Amino acid sequence: MKKRIAGIILTLVYAFICMCIAADANTSSERTWCFRDFTFPSLEQGYTTDSVTFNGLTLNSGLFVHNGKGKVKNLYFEGSIYTKANGSRNDGFMKFSVNGSTDIHILGKSKSDTEDRNLTFYTTADGRTYDLKMTHVTDDYIYKYRGAAGDVYLYTAGGGVRIYSITAKDYNAGEYAELGEGTKRIWDFEDYTEYSGSITENISFNDMEIKATAENPVIIDTQNSDKEPYGYLKHRYVNLAGRLQYGYRYITFPVNKNSDIYI
Repeated sequence: MKKRIAGIILTLVYAFICMCIAADANTSSERTWCFRDFTFPSLEQGYTTDSVTFNGLTLNSGLFVHNGKGKVKNLYFEGSIYTKANGSRNDGFMKFSVNGSTDIHILGKSKSDTEDRNLTFYTTADGRTYDLKMTHVTDDYIYKYRGAAGDVYLYTAGGGVRIYSITAKDYNAGEYAELGEGTKRIWDFEDYTEYSGSITENISFNDMEIKATAENPVIIDTQNSDKEPYGYLKHRYVNLAGRLQYGYRYITFPVNKNSDIYI
């Protein structure tokens, strides 16, 4: 059961970090831009020829908009941006403002399957640049900016990279405070025997929720595992039974600040 659930919930954790629902994600302290979703409804495939701004993110000319659907860590994205090779903060850049110290998440990868490439950040508050290395593996790459409020420019001075989404989250030192003792929470599907088979509506137990509908059910089932002296021990597990979408087929649970999550 542990291995089966691990794959499910690791995807969920990633989903909550990178879920591209603009209406919910964009607040004054946390902003997410995903390309070809509600945030950028009018971008057509091809090179940008003019500077355009959507919800605080500016796209300069020379960037390539790719509208092909892609699957990244079991999340589906409607499009991505290819940065311009040999760009600068004057040409082929993206730009947004920060309120001060900010964690900037880039979901993307190098455009090359064999070569690591750098995404350069230029911050106007201190006039400094920082190169974030991106490999051929699509991942959540993070730049931890610690400085005053200002504008942030993103560009590739060398070869280009592919970006699916950008998230800028204000840094709050209080979120990294140590937790007190006795704050551990455990959810084990072995304990919830009242639920079994196809789940067709939202259910909740001990503050954990499983989101499902009749059209998009979630399955709680058992499997034989671990041979015991008197036979096989049955383990219960959750099967999301299809493509993860906002509104159904996912699990949510509360966490305290600076929590460690073990699967």
